[in-house]
Amino acid sequence: MTTPIIDLGSAAINLADVTTSIAANVTYLLQAWGLL
Repeated sequence: MTTPIIDLGSAAINLADVTTSIAANVTYLLQAWGLL
C-alpha cells in the first residue's frame, strides 16, 4: 500500500497539534499544582 504524501503531512500536522495540546495541558496542571 502506498500512502499519499498529503495524507502523511496531514497526519504529521495532526500529531503535532495533539502533542502541543497535551504539553499545554500538562504544563497547566503542573502550574496549578504548584499554586496549591
